[in-house]
Amino acid sequence: MLFAEYPFKGFDILAEIKKKCSNGFNLKDVVTRKEKLKDCTMELDDFFRRIFVIDYRKRMTFSKMIAHPLLKPYEGEFNDNKNFYARMENGEFATVTPEPPEDEPEEYVEMVPDEARSEFISRDIHINKSNQFIQREIELTYFEVAKVIYLRECSIDFFENYKNIIPVIERLAIRYYVLRAFLFYAEALVAALEAKQVPVELQQHKLERWRDFTESKEYSLILHPLKLESMMGKDEFEDTYAQILPILGQIRIRNFADKFTPNIPETEFEQFKVAYRSTTSHVFKLVHENKAI
Repeated sequence: MLFAEYPFKGFDILAEIKKKCSNGFNLKDVVTRKEKLKDCTMELDDFFRRIFVIDYRKRMTFSKMIAHPLLKPYEGEFNDNKNFYARMENGEFATVTPEPPEDEPEEYVEMVPDEARSEFISRDIHINKSNQFIQREIELTYFEVAKVIYLRECSIDFFENYKNIIPVIERLAIRYYVLRAFLFYAEALVAALEAKQVPVELQQHKLERWRDFTESKEYSLILHPLKLESMMGKDEFEDTYAQILPILGQIRIRNFADKFTPNIPETEFEQFKVAYRSTTSHVFKLVHENKAI
């Protein structure tokens, strides 16, 4: 956000993270828009260097993070989180095994994670001599698509992984709004890519080879999985809506019902941000209370 770009680029993000962080992270090595480096202070550079550390035992903890000179002026704003993260750092949550709820309704359909995952977008995409002239277009588009697909993955994984911790009603609630956010971004991205237009999210970049990119096989290898994910996400969204509708009155989450609709008419995320954040915050609070971090 500070430098308008992601610090780790390419298709193999894990390899890139290891490469950039193993011998000490350096902002100057990852910021491509060099004019932005004028905003880089010693405190900022040190802050990122202490965060981006491969070995978690050497990585800066939350307590040290808010005491860092960069955040020291804002330390009072973290009071609500201090005790929780201090307990986490002391290992208090490490051995907690929550008991499964006994009153989960049998009529709800549990979602089984499918095989569609963002990994298969890149399995056939390789940068080589024949396509390196559109490498920037490939990487930026792939990254936007992967971010969107990750939202759908979260809706599935959260619903499954927390079924022994969070009641099904709350899990349905968060699945509804995460899928709503997924479809909001995915459908707009699909529409732009099908029209061979530069998506809004990429218009800040100078993609001089966009037309060549849209005619490449890599373009199809990125677009087709996104379309498949969008269709599956639409089915899951409609299914979730149908499951929630009969029990809507039982959901005691502030602002949840405000944007509970069978479609997504909004043109900006801001228009349903409050309901989305109220729901996710409510469920994350339940997770914290169950000490399941």
